[in-house]
Amino acid sequence: MDAIIIDDRIIVEDKKAISRLVQRGFGKVKEKQLELSLIEGLFLLESGTLKINGDIGDIREIKERFWKADDEFQMRYRVYKDLRERGYIVKTGFKFGAHFRVYDRGKSLDGHSRYLVHAVPENYSLSFTEVSRAVRLAQGVKKEMIFAVVDDDGDITYYSVDRITP
Repeated sequence: MDAIIIDDRIIVEDKKAISRLVQRGFGKVKEKQLELSLIEGLFLLESGTLKINGDIGDIREIKERFWKADDEFQMRYRVYKDLRERGYIVKTGFKFGAHFRVYDRGKSLDGHSRYLVHAVPENYSLSFTEVSRAVRLAQGVKKEMIFAVVDDDGDITYYSVDRITP
């Protein structure tokens, strides 16, 4: 599938490609085009599903370009890739105060996501107030709050945090 990079989006214009990618939970259709985030695009590039048109270099150069644009990109990408490889559909979760919203495996995007996932490095310090705010927000929109802790080796440990009311 051919695509082009425009600013911080990757654009796919082929109708058949758009249909296949949307069925797999990728991107957002706008004006007969599919807009992929840089994270989605990189995942599809690495898997060999997508090819970027133009003189932009090889996959290593593309990764470096994306990583330089955002300090957290590499960490967020690791979490995104891990969740996708486990069969989950992963979408942005910024409007919920998290990096991702995650749909159960085998579910379509017609329903609601089940999880909010926020990626943090292993040395990151969260206050009880920040944790409480994240959990309350997640529960307020009927989702489970998960922190994805990425260590220095790139390994990811997922922690589900819940509020218990007696």
